[in-house]
Amino acid sequence: MKTIRAKTDRLFKNIRAHRRPLLIILLVCGVALSLSGFLALVSSPARRAGDALRMDAYGAPDVELSVTYPTRLGVEHRGADAGIITVWARALSPDAVAPLDLVLPLPDRSVAFVDLDGRHVPGRLQVIPGYPDALPYDLRVTHANTQYQAGPLFSHRVQIAPLLRRGNEPVPLPELAFVIRLESRWATATREFAISVATLGIPVLGMILVITLVVWLWRHLNRRQALRRERQLSGLYVELREQIRLQRWSEARARIDRLLMLEPGYR
Repeated sequence: MKTIRAKTDRLFKNIRAHRRPLLIILLVCGVALSLSGFLALVSSPARRAGDALRMDAYGAPDVELSVTYPTRLGVEHRGADAGIITVWARALSPDAVAPLDLVLPLPDRSVAFVDLDGRHVPGRLQVIPGYPDALPYDLRVTHANTQYQAGPLFSHRVQIAPLLRRGNEPVPLPELAFVIRLESRWATATREFAISVATLGIPVLGMILVITLVVWLWRHLNRRQALRRERQLSGLYVELREQIRLQRWSEARARIDRLLMLEPGYR
């Protein structure tokens, strides 16, 4: 028991002895974590483009499909601000141009597919691959604002796995599955605040850094100049005392003139 107490006392003693470096380290770590989270909020993409999937194994040879989808949806993403899911279809040969029926089933009622007027529509698309370039097909998705909401600290994730309709049998396309994250109002406000701060704060921060660098350089140059001047004055004082001791008045007068040039207030 005494050993544990002695070790504890020694630990607290070391902490008190190195309190300032520890506080600086904690401050630097806190700033680094805050900046990393800040940059993650600012740089997070609003949409993500998925990889292209060759459909040969699904009964549609020489056809590629890919999905571009919104990474997040907030309660404000409704009506005209709804997110857009884009299916890109491309045929690798002219013979592969044929319609494909896709279904995007929703796992719950947290999001909904809507038209331009905000009315609900089924999550189905008939796509005709383009040749030689891919053709886009859009489906609007919105926050349904139901009981399936994001929490204050955690988002609600909605995974959508497209299906290919082949006759009456839907075929899952797991490679095209994607996740949309529903944000809380708090998360949306935090991200928008971070973006506004980055938009306005980065130029101000850059200006502050430039001014700080200029001031530091100016003070550094002044300090070097003052040190050089002090060394010159010290050398002249030594030489002047030596000339006076030897009664070399002309040389002493020359040293005094040089001292007056460097230090006009010298008497």
